[in-house]
Amino acid sequence: MLILCSGPDTLRAQQYAKKLEHAFCEKYHTEQSGIEHIPYGKAGLKVLEEKAQTMSLFASKRFFRTRNLLKELSKKELPSLVRALSKSAEDIVVVSVEDDAPKKEYLTVLEKEMKIINYSHPIMRGRAFSAWLTDEAKHLGVKNLSAVKAIAEVHDSDTWRAWNELMKFAAGGEASQSYEKTETVFTYLDRILFAQKNRYAFLGETDICKEVSALLLSQMKTAVRIRDGYADGVHPYVRKKLSRANLSHAGAAFFQAELMHLLARKGYAKEGEISLLIK
Repeated sequence: MLILCSGPDTLRAQQYAKKLEHAFCEKYHTEQSGIEHIPYGKAGLKVLEEKAQTMSLFASKRFFRTRNLLKELSKKELPSLVRALSKSAEDIVVVSVEDDAPKKEYLTVLEKEMKIINYSHPIMRGRAFSAWLTDEAKHLGVKNLSAVKAIAEVHDSDTWRAWNELMKFAAGGEASQSYEKTETVFTYLDRILFAQKNRYAFLGETDICKEVSALLLSQMKTAVRIRDGYADGVHPYVRKKLSRANLSHAGAAFFQAELMHLLARKGYAKEGEISLLIK
């Protein structure tokens, strides 16, 4: 059996894969002997092919976790995956966390030969996002729901960042910790990337301007790479974040970032003058 926990919300996809692993352990009363985390992508397929040829002496059912198994396979390699899983169809469960939704043509091929389940995890926003984060907070024992709401509003749709902030809050305790919607470098950066209102307001603050210009230069350089199809080596989180921005203007934004960085670092223009030049 092949189970896919697909993105684009990779945090929730990973959480669901972990949940499936725990459920497998409880159902079959197996420990580490029945659970194995294998390499990602094509390397994982090679391991599966080898494992399918042997039987475990300690577990009748085996559970394998991997990532991007389908994403990194070519269509010609799908028969190899089918053969690896069909030999022990009742004894092997493979769970793969996929960064992107699986290709429909891949699913069509696989569904004819084997049992496959796809749990999709789309990007959440608004009320759905807030409800998810509130539920996570309850599991972590965070009782300050106003703080959870603030985190959800500041990091709406970004489960990774919201989760990290929630974990920090939970670890810091309730008595002395609060979460306020403070302006950060990343707040300003997101405003520029997503063309929000007042996105250049920070240019009046010299220190913030320098920080944002350096980060924006790096982000927009990466955005140009993604736009032009050269995303190899880019972290999945950064790739997904930038994919939500308007990359058709990435080249112009990269030029603006270079100009902003030069003016801010070298002191060639005053704060108000930078604002006029960049807009």
